[in-house]
Amino acid sequence: LKQFGIFDDPKRLDSSDDLAWLRSRSGLAIERVVTVAYYSLVKIDRSIQTDLSIAYNACWYSCASVPALIFDHNSIIQGGIEVLRRELLTEPLCFELLPEKFALNQLQRLYEAILNCSLDNRNFRKKIQRLSYIVPLNERQNGVAHKPAQLHVFDNEKYEQMKKNHTVFIL
Repeated sequence: LKQFGIFDDPKRLDSSDDLAWLRSRSGLAIERVVTVAYYSLVKIDRSIQTDLSIAYNACWYSCASVPALIFDHNSIIQGGIEVLRRELLTEPLCFELLPEKFALNQLQRLYEAILNCSLDNRNFRKKIQRLSYIVPLNERQNGVAHKPAQLHVFDNEKYEQMKKNHTVFIL
């Protein structure tokens, strides 16, 4: 869980509809709202996603297709996405979302999904293979319809050593 912003502009509630909705839901004479915003990367499989949707009447959206929300929540979400994208380029965040053993194409697809762009396959692989903390294994994927790719692991000890030496993770 990482805090990425505090939203305290008094004009956040300029819409009389938003203010009326907030007052009716809370039963309070609210004049101002302050939001402390956080993001978290959580690995959720499809079955849990379905259970959460049913239990909380929740809807899941891609970052590119979030519908209009109340107040300034769309801009807050956009701010969180921008922070995540910046941090993804300098911190190894994505390894929390990958299986322990992963193929480089899985890593690349994750980067592309978060950055919302296509990455050149050869350049991506060259950059990743220069990182000593992404360790190739003598194992290949199982049960895939295509040629099984070599698997890799993220070595946190090597990463921490790299940080101590002030070497920066940059994709």
